[in-house]
Amino acid sequence: MKCPAELYVASTRRYDRLPELIYPFHDREVLVTACGRLCLHRKRVNVSTVLAGQKLGIKEVDEGIWLASFIHYDLGYFDLEQKALQPPDNPFGTRLSPMSYVRPVTHVSGPDKIAWWRRERNWYRTFSAFPRVPGGARE
Repeated sequence: MKCPAELYVASTRRYDRLPELIYPFHDREVLVTACGRLCLHRKRVNVSTVLAGQKLGIKEVDEGIWLASFIHYDLGYFDLEQKALQPPDNPFGTRLSPMSYVRPVTHVSGPDKIAWWRRERNWYRTFSAFPRVPGGARE
Protein backbone atom coordinates (compact mmCIF):
# COMPACT_ATOMS: atom_id res chain seq x y z
CA MET A 1 0.00 0.00 0.00
CA LYS A 2 1.35 3.42 -0.96
CA CYS A 3 1.46 6.40 1.35
CA PRO A 4 -0.22 9.65 0.28
CA ALA A 5 3.09 11.39 -0.46
CA GLU A 6 3.83 8.81 -3.17
CA LEU A 7 0.46 9.45 -4.86
CA TYR A 8 0.39 13.26 -4.60
CA VAL A 9 0.53 15.23 -7.82
CA ALA A 10 0.52 19.04 -7.83
CA SER A 11 -2.44 20.68 -9.51
CA THR A 12 -1.95 22.10 -12.96
CA ARG A 13 -4.44 24.92 -12.31
CA ARG A 14 -3.12 28.18 -10.92
CA TYR A 15 -4.62 29.31 -7.60
CA ASP A 16 -5.88 32.87 -7.71
CA ARG A 17 -6.37 34.39 -4.32
CA LEU A 18 -9.45 36.41 -3.44
CA PRO A 19 -9.64 39.71 -5.26
CA GLU A 20 -9.05 42.86 -3.23
CA LEU A 21 -12.14 43.20 -1.06
CA ILE A 22 -13.88 46.56 -1.05
CA TYR A 23 -17.01 47.47 0.87
CA PRO A 24 -18.51 50.61 -0.69
CA PHE A 25 -21.74 50.46 1.35
CA HIS A 26 -20.04 50.08 4.73
CA ASP A 27 -18.68 52.75 7.06
CA ARG A 28 -15.18 51.30 7.28
CA GLU A 29 -13.03 48.29 6.54
CA VAL A 30 -11.12 46.44 9.26
CA LEU A 31 -8.59 43.65 9.14
CA VAL A 32 -9.14 40.54 11.27
CA THR A 33 -6.08 39.85 13.42
CA ALA A 34 -4.24 36.53 13.55
CA CYS A 35 -6.09 35.66 16.76
CA GLY A 36 -9.50 36.22 15.08
CA ARG A 37 -10.42 39.65 16.42
CA LEU A 38 -11.24 42.98 14.90
CA CYS A 39 -10.14 46.16 16.61
CA LEU A 40 -12.42 49.18 16.74
CA HIS A 41 -12.09 52.22 19.01
CA ARG A 42 -9.40 50.44 21.06
CA LYS A 43 -11.78 47.55 21.75
CA ARG A 44 -11.25 44.00 20.52
CA VAL A 45 -14.26 42.07 19.20
CA ASN A 46 -13.99 38.29 18.81
CA VAL A 47 -14.95 37.15 15.31
CA SER A 48 -13.22 33.94 14.17
CA THR A 49 -9.71 32.73 13.50
CA VAL A 50 -10.99 31.38 10.18
CA LEU A 51 -11.10 34.96 8.92
CA ALA A 52 -7.62 35.86 10.17
CA GLY A 53 -5.91 38.24 7.76
CA GLN A 54 -9.13 38.99 5.85
CA LYS A 55 -10.74 42.39 5.47
CA LEU A 56 -14.28 42.84 6.83
CA GLY A 57 -16.69 45.66 6.14
CA ILE A 58 -18.45 47.11 9.18
CA LYS A 59 -21.41 49.44 9.22
CA GLU A 60 -23.05 51.16 12.18
CA VAL A 61 -26.74 50.26 11.92
CA ASP A 62 -27.79 51.82 15.23
CA GLU A 63 -26.01 53.77 17.92
CA GLY A 64 -23.25 51.44 19.08
CA ILE A 65 -24.56 48.45 17.05
CA TRP A 66 -22.38 47.39 14.15
CA LEU A 67 -22.97 44.96 11.27
CA ALA A 68 -19.94 42.94 10.13
CA SER A 69 -19.84 41.59 6.58
CA PHE A 70 -17.44 39.39 4.62
CA ILE A 71 -17.71 39.68 0.82
CA HIS A 72 -21.52 39.82 0.48
CA TYR A 73 -22.39 37.76 3.60
CA ASP A 74 -23.55 39.47 6.76
CA LEU A 75 -21.68 37.70 9.56
CA GLY A 76 -23.58 39.28 12.42
CA TYR A 77 -23.96 42.20 14.77
CA PHE A 78 -21.73 43.35 17.59
CA ASP A 79 -21.52 46.16 20.08
CA LEU A 80 -18.41 47.40 21.80
CA GLU A 81 -19.71 46.47 25.26
CA GLN A 82 -20.35 42.76 24.62
CA LYS A 83 -17.31 42.41 22.35
CA ALA A 84 -18.70 39.33 20.61
CA LEU A 85 -20.27 38.79 17.23
CA GLN A 86 -23.93 37.73 17.44
CA PRO A 87 -25.08 35.90 14.30
CA PRO A 88 -28.13 37.14 12.40
CA ASP A 89 -30.93 34.81 11.33
CA ASN A 90 -29.62 31.79 9.45
CA PRO A 91 -29.68 32.62 5.72
CA PHE A 92 -29.45 28.91 4.91
CA GLY A 93 -32.19 27.89 7.34
CA THR A 94 -35.18 25.81 6.41
CA ARG A 95 -37.50 27.86 4.28
CA LEU A 96 -40.44 26.72 2.25
CA SER A 97 -41.13 28.05 -1.16
CA PRO A 98 -44.62 29.52 -1.45
CA MET A 99 -45.21 27.03 -4.25
CA SER A 100 -44.13 23.98 -2.23
CA TYR A 101 -46.76 21.50 -1.12
CA VAL A 102 -46.73 20.49 2.54
CA ARG A 103 -48.40 17.19 3.29
CA PRO A 104 -50.26 16.87 6.58
CA VAL A 105 -49.06 14.31 9.12
CA THR A 106 -51.53 11.44 9.31
CA HIS A 107 -49.60 8.87 11.32
CA VAL A 108 -46.73 9.04 13.78
CA SER A 109 -44.96 5.84 14.70
CA GLY A 110 -44.02 5.11 18.28
CA PRO A 111 -45.72 4.09 21.49
CA ASP A 112 -49.44 4.62 21.73
CA LYS A 113 -49.85 7.42 24.27
CA ILE A 114 -53.56 6.76 24.85
CA ALA A 115 -52.99 3.09 25.59
CA TRP A 116 -50.22 4.07 28.01
CA TRP A 117 -52.51 6.56 29.73
CA ARG A 118 -55.25 3.93 30.09
CA ARG A 119 -52.82 1.48 31.72
CA GLU A 120 -51.64 4.15 34.15
CA ARG A 121 -55.21 5.15 34.96
CA ASN A 122 -56.19 1.52 35.68
CA TRP A 123 -53.11 1.07 37.87
CA TYR A 124 -54.09 4.16 39.84
CA ARG A 125 -57.65 2.87 40.28
CA THR A 126 -56.37 -0.29 41.96
CA PHE A 127 -55.00 1.85 44.79
CA SER A 128 -57.96 4.19 45.01
CA ALA A 129 -59.63 1.86 47.50
CA PHE A 130 -57.40 3.29 50.22
CA PRO A 131 -59.05 5.94 52.41
CA ARG A 132 -58.30 9.51 51.38
CA VAL A 133 -56.70 11.89 53.82
CA PRO A 134 -58.43 15.28 53.94
CA GLY A 135 -56.09 17.93 52.51
CA GLY A 136 -53.74 15.25 51.25
CA ALA A 137 -52.00 15.09 47.92
CA ARG A 138 -54.49 12.60 46.46
CA GLU A 139 -57.40 15.01 46.60
